[in-house]
Parts: sequence; C-alpha cells; structure tokens
Amino acid sequence: MKDPKHTETKERWGSEFGFIISSIGAAVGLGNLWRFTYKAGENDGGTFLIPYLIILGTFGMSMLLIEFSVGRHFHAGVITSLAAIKQKFWLIGLMIVVNTSLILSYYLVIVGWVLSYLAMYIFGIRLSFQEYANTPYPIIAFIVIIGINFVILRGGVKKGIERVNKIAVIMLIALIVPMTVWATTLPEA
Repeated sequence: MKDPKHTETKERWGSEFGFIISSIGAAVGLGNLWRFTYKAGENDGGTFLIPYLIILGTFGMSMLLIEFSVGRHFHAGVITSLAAIKQKFWLIGLMIVVNTSLILSYYLVIVGWVLSYLAMYIFGIRLSFQEYANTPYPIIAFIVIIGINFVILRGGVKKGIERVNKIAVIMLIALIVPMTVWATTLPEA
C-alpha cells in the first residue's frame, strides 16, 4: 500500500477524549434515539434487539474499525485513502461519501423538526405535526440547521467539531440516562 500524496497538512484532533466523544456522538446518532426505540417496540423488543445487536457487533463494529484504521494510516479522506490501497477502491470511497451525504440530508430535516418544536415549546406555540408541516417553520429550521453546521465545520476539526461535541454529546448522555431510568419505571415497561 502506498501513501497518498499530500498537498496540504491535514488537521488533527486536539485530544483523544475529543476524538472518542465525537465518535460516540456519531455512533449513537439520531436514528438510534428516535427510530430505534420505535422499531424495537414495533417488533417485540427482544426479537428485534438480539439480531440488531449481532449485526451491529459484527458488521457495524468491523466497518468502524476498518474506517478508523485506514484513516489513521493514510491521514487522508476516505476516497484518497481507499484509492491508495487499490486504485479501484476509490469507488467504494465515493459510495461512502454519497451515502453519508444522503444520511446527512435526512438528519438535517429531523434535527430541524426538533429545533422547531423546541422553539415552539419555549414560545408557547402548540401545533400538531400536520399543522406544523403546513407552516414555513420546517424550511426555516432546515436553513438554520444548515447554517449551524456550516459554522461548526468552518471551525475545523479541533475548534469546530471537537469543541461542539465535547458539549453536545455530554448533554445528550445527561438527557438519555435519566430518560432511560424514567422509561423503565413506567407501567408495563
């Protein structure tokens, strides 16, 4: 395997903690919080959970470790790194970039909904989802979320992504743990 040619110095994580907390935030993801619980409940809990954990543990963790290892070795983007392993592998890197972009577009919409409902709650606005969908709020929220992401990414790895994740992921954990405890105490839980 040959190293890709570097034309610029790549930014690095500021600390191991920043990398780990950002990785946790990426791995947990919105889907695991929002859609996973719904799917698990819809498919008899354990019946869904056991195959999910097996697949996550085998394929998901394997792919994550491969991605981390390749990135660490080549210090380059996914397309360049995979092309350095074998020229034809740049297509796999391209598929990863396209897939990530599609997932991001889905997440931006949902995070926009969450931001909208948070703002509406704070200002005492009560709308059903159908009413909400017929307002300009979803578009405004989507644009705001894109702007927030732009500002974070403009800060780079250390001053943008790492700094925000050190706060956001810890807040997420601080919300999830009490909610999980509360959910297990509900009737028929």
